[in-house]
Amino acid sequence: VGVWVVGAVAGAGVVLGLREASVLVNHLQTLWMSGASGRGQDARETRTMIGQMGRTKGSGRIVMRVTVPAGSQGVPLLRETTYTLYRGEVWQSGGARREFMPVYPETNETSWVFLAAPARHEVVISAYLEGGRGLLAAPHGVTRLDELPVFDLKTNYLGVVRVDVGPGLVEYRARSGETATMDGPPEPALDLEVPEVERAALAQVAAQLRLAELPPAERVRAVERFFHVQFEYSLYQSMAAAAYTNTAHATPLAWFLLEGRKGHCEYFATAATLLLRQAGIPARYTVGWSVQEAAGPGKYVIRGRHAHAWCIYYDAAAGRWQELDATPGTWLGREENARAWWEPVADVFSWLYWQFSRLRWGQGRLRQYVLVVLLAAVAVLAARFAWEARRRRRAVGGAAARVAQGRAGLDSEFYAVERRLAQMGLARAPHEPMRLWLERIAPQLPAGLPAWEPVVRLHYRLRFDPRGLTPEERERLRRESAALLAGLAAARPAARKAQAKGERV
Repeated sequence: VGVWVVGAVAGAGVVLGLREASVLVNHLQTLWMSGASGRGQDARETRTMIGQMGRTKGSGRIVMRVTVPAGSQGVPLLRETTYTLYRGEVWQSGGARREFMPVYPETNETSWVFLAAPARHEVVISAYLEGGRGLLAAPHGVTRLDELPVFDLKTNYLGVVRVDVGPGLVEYRARSGETATMDGPPEPALDLEVPEVERAALAQVAAQLRLAELPPAERVRAVERFFHVQFEYSLYQSMAAAAYTNTAHATPLAWFLLEGRKGHCEYFATAATLLLRQAGIPARYTVGWSVQEAAGPGKYVIRGRHAHAWCIYYDAAAGRWQELDATPGTWLGREENARAWWEPVADVFSWLYWQFSRLRWGQGRLRQYVLVVLLAAVAVLAARFAWEARRRRRAVGGAAARVAQGRAGLDSEFYAVERRLAQMGLARAPHEPMRLWLERIAPQLPAGLPAWEPVVRLHYRLRFDPRGLTPEERERLRRESAALLAGLAAARPAARKAQAKGERV
C-alpha cells in the first residue's frame, strides 16, 4: 500500500510538472524578447499570446536607449515591424511585395534617406544588433537615419527597416515628419481582410457602435473610445479566456470583444486592426516599443516590458497612414509596477556594458578621444614616475641626515644624568615626556641642585634640531650635565642614610 501511495503521488507530480512545463514552453515561444539583448522580432510573422492563460510578464532588461536632442520633439512610440494577415493568433506580413529591397547611403556612408519630406521630430536611438543584423526601431513617418554606420540596409513596403551587415551596437539619429510615411499604399486584399472566424463578433461590435453610419474619421475615434472606455488592461488571463471553446464564442478574440473585455496590448491592437477593417478602413498590425521611462533630462531607457503593439490605419483624406493605440493608458503604470527590486543594480551593469559596447563598436564620440586619453595617461604616468624618483632621492638623503643626526645626539651627556636618577629609584617611565618626568620626581630630588631647564633645552636641541649646537653650547651642555651629576652624587649618601633611618623606625 505504501509503495502504491508513493507511486501515485510521484505520478501526479510528474503530470503536474509536465503541465507547468508545457505552459512555460508556450510562454517562451511567444515572448517578445528572445535574443540576448532582449529583442528578436521576425519581420515575417509573430505569434501573439492571445488565448494564453496565466500572467504575461516582460523583462526588465534595458534593450534600447533614446535621447531627445535639445530643441527637438520626442516620439511616444518606436515602430519595429508591421504585419497584415491574421491567422489563428499569428500575424504575418503577406503580399508579393513583402520582400526587402536595398537602400543606398549618401556619400558620407552613414546617412540613409527614405523620404524627401520635412522632419519635425528627432531622436537618437542606441540599440544592440545581435550578430550585426536585426530590425531597427524608428518613429512613424521616419524620413531619414543619420550617423548609422552599417553596410547593408534594406526596407520593404510595410516600412520595416532591417540591417543585414553592421556592428553589434548602433547609435543613430532618426528624423521623422507628419506628411508622409514609407508604408506602401493600401492593398484591399490584405489591409481590409478579416478572418472568417472573427467576422461575427466584429460585425456585432461594429453594429453596436454604428460604424457604418459614421464618416471615416469618426469611425476611428469611435473605435478608440470604445476600447479606452469599455475595456481594461490586464497582464493576467483567467481560465475562462483559455476555455473560450466551451462558450458561445468561437475564438479568444471574440471572447475578448464580447465578454472578457480585458487583456494586454496584443488583444487591443489585433481587435482594433480588425475592427477598422470591418468598418472599411485599411489597417495594419504594428509591433514596437513605448518610450516612457525617463532616465534624465531628454534621456529615456526602453526595457523588455516596454514592448508594445498598436495599429496603423490609412487616412484617405490626408493620404497617409496614421497611428492608433487602442490600449488604455493604464498599461504604462501596470508594467512599471511589475519591476523587480534588484532592477537598479542591474541597470548599473547594463550602463557599464553599454559604455563598453560603444567604445568597442566605435559609437558615439568615445573612440576619437581614446588616443588623447592614452597620451594624457602616459604623460601623467611619466610625470608621476619622475616625481616619485625625485621624492625617493630626497627621502634617502633625509633619512641619512636623520640617522646621522640621531647618532650625533645619542652621545648627549644628559643621558648620564638620566641613568644616575634611575639608579636612585627615580627612573623615567616608558613613553613619559621628559618635562613631566622631571616635574614628577622634583619633590624627591636633593636641594641645591643646578637648574634643570637650560640643560634639558640644550639636550633636546642636540637630539632634534637639524642645526644642532654650536661648540660653545655643546661645551655648556657637558659642563652643566657634569654639575648635575656631581650634585646627585653628593646627595646620594645622605639619601641612603635617611632611608635607612626610616626603615629602623
